[in-house]
Amino acid sequence: MAYFEIPIREFDQKIKVGGKINELIEEIAQNITEFEIKGDKDKDYSTGFIVGTKGQNIIIRMNNSLTPGKKYEIRTLSQRGLIAFKSKILEKIDDTKPYIFVIEKPEHIFLCERRRFHRLKVDSKSEVLIKRATGYAFFCSLVDLSLGGFSALMQIKDRMIEYFLPLIEEEIDFRLNIEHKGGKYSLEGKAKLKHYSLDSHGKYKAGFEFTKINKKEISRIIKLLERKLKTR
Repeated sequence: MAYFEIPIREFDQKIKVGGKINELIEEIAQNITEFEIKGDKDKDYSTGFIVGTKGQNIIIRMNNSLTPGKKYEIRTLSQRGLIAFKSKILEKIDDTKPYIFVIEKPEHIFLCERRRFHRLKVDSKSEVLIKRATGYAFFCSLVDLSLGGFSALMQIKDRMIEYFLPLIEEEIDFRLNIEHKGGKYSLEGKAKLKHYSLDSHGKYKAGFEFTKINKKEISRIIKLLERKLKTR
């Protein structure tokens, strides 16, 4: 998964590093855990591995070079969920690829529990109605759903793209019609298009982030879907 697709507001737990969190970081380092890293600009995005510790600091390995003294945001997956923290690059140990860096251990980490970003697949009969502010609206196939957003498959003819395909960061109105293992659920709200790609069948797969939604209702639906998955 792309960790930076998860909105920062979903990291709702701020935890001071110490005690169990120190143990968590040690565990991540011992398991050679993959991470994503991002600077101030999107072009600074890269991936790498946490490979160990050095005193109170963390050792990382990656193919892209970083700037010593600069702070970056790092996101990685742990047993508790997705964690995010900002850390300064202290030194570059090796100047040949893969590069080895020492980064400072953060004072705080932010946690997004698994239930907040875990995406649940839905039955192929599920659909979503998307309506742009321009008035154009269309139905497309709902692929998956989480507490933070949803993915959909859109089949749009080339000449109609400018009318129906939303722009990146454009807010749209939506209505989800979810069918799953005999159950039917409906949900309305607003969302922003965060990314899309074109597959080999000429369909656009688009990822949307919720911007306005009934949080109690989406939580209820997610719990019902999870319960049905467990009864397979």
